Amino acid sequence: MAKKDRSAIDACGAALAVVNDRFLVDLRAAAGDPALIARAQRRHDLAALVALLRYPYGHEESDRCEDALLDRILGIVRPAAEAPRYTRDLTTARTFVAAALPGFWVSSGLCDLTGHASLGPDYNGARGERLHREWPLDVEGFVGTWDEDLAPGDGVHRECRAILTCACRALAYQHERPPRARAADLPAVVSPCA
Repeated sequence: MAKKDRSAIDACGAALAVVNDRFLVDLRAAAGDPALIARAQRRHDLAALVALLRYPYGHEESDRCEDALLDRILGIVRPAAEAPRYTRDLTTARTFVAAALPGFWVSSGLCDLTGHASLGPDYNGARGERLHREWPLDVEGFVGTWDEDLAPGDGVHRECRAILTCACRALAYQHERPPRARAADLPAVVSPCA
């Protein structure tokens, strides 16, 4: 196994260990409440996907699995081989954001140092009124934009992953908010690669 692959696997494994530890804490705190268990599962699924997107192995098989997980966020169930190439194509990554977070703006780029992206609600756009209701600015601790800079690597693939990581972090943030202050929950993500 190449040294680059080993370090990505180690970094991803460490990030997933933290995600799993939090999941266990959340499950204990849920004390059997189905709604709290569902929120804990959703939080875990999105955090695990963020870890996988941040630390790519660069292998076709892992990319395809992550593409299928992103499909599941949109409520689409199909074999991993049939999922759009969210992690490899900028247009497709932006299409994911438009579907998962309607009315959000996206800005991204690629340089010698990073693949980077930012996104947030476009309050001045056509969906501004809905976004003000679902993503209110006056909530304590509100995060208005999500930014990601991923280490140098494999060209446009890195920029796509930065966009997708921001989108998953925004979805996780929306899910973290109290039920009265957030949009309806999205379906749980179930791995098609398990």
